[in-house]
Amino acid sequence: MKQKGKALKGFAWFLVLMFVCGMISRGIYARQMPRVATAKIVERELDHTVEGEGILEAKEEKPLLLPAGLLVAGIHVRKGQMVEEGDMLLTLDMESLQKLYKKKQEELALADTRLKDYESGVAREAQNRQRAIDRANEDYGQANSSGGDAVNTAQGAYQRAKDALNAFPSFKDYKEKEKERDETYQKLKEEAEKKDASDEEKCAFEDYAAQFESSLNSRYEEEKQGLSDALAQREAELSGAKREQGEKILAAGRALEDAKEPLRVEEAAEVELRQLISDIKEEQGIYKEYLDKEGVVTAPERACVSAVLVEPGGMTGETGAVVLSTLGDTLYFTGNILKEEKKYVAPGDLMTISFGGRYLSDIPVLAIEEGEDGGYKVTAEISSQDRMIGENGTFSLVRKTDSYPECVPLSAVYTENQENFVYYIEKQETILGTELVAKKRKVKVLDKDEKFAALDRGSFTEDELLIVGVDKEFETGTRVREEE
Repeated sequence: MKQKGKALKGFAWFLVLMFVCGMISRGIYARQMPRVATAKIVERELDHTVEGEGILEAKEEKPLLLPAGLLVAGIHVRKGQMVEEGDMLLTLDMESLQKLYKKKQEELALADTRLKDYESGVAREAQNRQRAIDRANEDYGQANSSGGDAVNTAQGAYQRAKDALNAFPSFKDYKEKEKERDETYQKLKEEAEKKDASDEEKCAFEDYAAQFESSLNSRYEEEKQGLSDALAQREAELSGAKREQGEKILAAGRALEDAKEPLRVEEAAEVELRQLISDIKEEQGIYKEYLDKEGVVTAPERACVSAVLVEPGGMTGETGAVVLSTLGDTLYFTGNILKEEKKYVAPGDLMTISFGGRYLSDIPVLAIEEGEDGGYKVTAEISSQDRMIGENGTFSLVRKTDSYPECVPLSAVYTENQENFVYYIEKQETILGTELVAKKRKVKVLDKDEKFAALDRGSFTEDELLIVGVDKEFETGTRVREEE
């Protein structure tokens, strides 16, 4: 019995030893597995942050314009320098100024002489022009008068011819009147109508009457046609007189208009001369101003020098001597962004601007325009208080997307051969119990920010665990253990 008890006791100790060894072995095996951090898909928005550097610029730049050809004696400012109203910018050579001033005096005297000669010539021309107008007026009146007389004469002749044709009798009345006027007809008629008239007398009357009436028909038509022809001729003469009168009046009227037409070329010459005199006086006044100031050119207002376009010993040009950035109540902050970042920025978006640790929040984007190197420029407007043109700063803004139903930490997404995939955990039953195995699944990334990636709908279920972190290399099929 004692030996049997010892055997049982030894076997028990053996089982304990085997359990301990198994646990030790399992622990060693587990420690050799990659330890992973996991997460599940979540629904959320993505935050696209755009950051960059920028600089403060003036809202308006004005060139300080001086007459071209002035000799610069000295420059007293540099680019980026702040100047107050009245500060010295540059000095002009006095000897050169005096020569230019004297030259303008000579040009002014010559232009005045030309203007006086022109005005004298204009006065003579005005007298000649008035005489031409008077003659044209006389010709116009004469054309009206003479043309009217001719038309009145033709009108009277036409009316008489018309009245004569209207008064011409009918053929019946004409025939009776002609019978009364023909003595032979009347005599033969009396003889034939006597009571004791012979047959010979009656036949003589009848023959004569037949011949007479036959001739009357042709005579009637000839006389009537003669009156119609006369009327047509008088009508043509009347139309000709009216046409001639109209032509004469038109010609005389055009001659009168031409005589009254102002001499535009001469008027243009006068305008040019007066403008030339005005320009000379203006330039001379500028020379006089700088002569009185001993050649000193000063700042017209508080501003920042954006550019100096001349140098000592050089001549002023058409583009100005100095470019000044005016300091208004506000300034422009202009920053640069990449081309691919433009889709995350729009006018009205709010940005945060920093100047050496001093932050300005909720500054709206004013404009976006193409910049250099294929990028874009973002412009905002800020207060100029305690700010300097040319001051550098940084900016950032965040654009939130719509909500995506399946988002994962960015660390869960791997890329290989331009394809994206995610590792997830799958449970498997083995002789050692339930084990976790890493699996690989291809996914489509819709969008991503600095922390999360949005996957296509249906990529994973809400219960699947995705591997978002690991302490050593692994691949699909690798047994892993989850961080506690």
